[in-house]
Amino acid sequence: MNLDKAITLYLNHLSIEKNLSSNSISAYKRDLEFFSKNVKEKNISKISEKDIKKVIGIHRKDHSAKSTQRMIASLKGFHKYLFLESQIEIDPAVNIESLNLPLSLPKTLEIDQVLKLLDNIKPSTSENIRNRLIFEFLYGTGVRISELVNIDLSDIDLDNKIIKIRFGKGSKQRLVPLGKTLEKFIESYLTRVRNSLIKDTKEQSLLLNNQGKRLSRQSIWSIVHKIAQENGLSEFENSKLIARWDKVASSSYSAELKCISVHGSWSGKRPFQPELDPRDWSGKIAAITRARIKFFKNSIFWRSVPPVTLSLKNSPGLLNAIGIGEAPLGLQGTFSLWKDPLSVSTFAYRGEAHKEAIKATEREKWYAEELFSRFAVIKEKGYL
Repeated sequence: MNLDKAITLYLNHLSIEKNLSSNSISAYKRDLEFFSKNVKEKNISKISEKDIKKVIGIHRKDHSAKSTQRMIASLKGFHKYLFLESQIEIDPAVNIESLNLPLSLPKTLEIDQVLKLLDNIKPSTSENIRNRLIFEFLYGTGVRISELVNIDLSDIDLDNKIIKIRFGKGSKQRLVPLGKTLEKFIESYLTRVRNSLIKDTKEQSLLLNNQGKRLSRQSIWSIVHKIAQENGLSEFENSKLIARWDKVASSSYSAELKCISVHGSWSGKRPFQPELDPRDWSGKIAAITRARIKFFKNSIFWRSVPPVTLSLKNSPGLLNAIGIGEAPLGLQGTFSLWKDPLSVSTFAYRGEAHKEAIKATEREKWYAEELFSRFAVIKEKGYL
């Protein structure tokens, strides 16, 4: 059987027979598609333990140990399924060992930290009313973000003070009590915010974005992270790593960004989700690019870089640009800051050097992976 066909059968098995959540199935799909892309043998009966270990080695180069551990579990589960279904005679993954990862307890906030955070989200604007509801929901019910994003209006029973959680871990359903504080913020959001966002009367999602559609899991994570930062709860900004950087840095710069557009992936994932319609933004733009260069294409790639670099530095509207390469050769990226959307679009689509680079990219296919993203600069601190 062909590998891709076998992957489709397994994903259907996870969805229909195992009843896994859509997020879990998406994770399995990413892992197995990575395997399919990087393994040479496409006949499932001929895939060996050596083939699997080779792909795991490739995965570890660009992914965290935790991510690779999940992939190993995906591959072991996939091949075990094929063996039990008599699609293969020998399970090539049965002896592959899992990574020995250290166990860690989840980090929690003190009650006074939570209460201070909630009090700091003043319900004075539509955005703050929605954001306060998100935090009240998380604190008052203990739901996961992946559960919160799927809550519909019909899941909230205001009369009986009950909330139905339909997409719990393992796609299990449960009921949680609705407290008075959370009920107050739900009613405030429904009357003062949601009615003004709704564009389709058939939309049943509780939490909506500015387009009147269901708020995404990534958007809620972004909101939670942003408010945590504003309240001094950012683990990253208060980490030892940042403290060491501050000791040696001659300058520092941070910005609050909202994604406008994104194309491509970063280590097999799509880390950003558009939050803002490009037509609604005319201010500063931050552009982040990141590419993984094929090893045997390095030479021709670097011969093509100087004209584009010179064109970038001389572009009208460019405020600053820095390299953010993760490795000396293979992983390259840039962060550039622009006066407005027109400036970056002019460089990207009208500059001769950049247009030639785009043609060369299509012709030479020197990227194993690439990401191009643009962001609205909402707030800035420090300088580059």
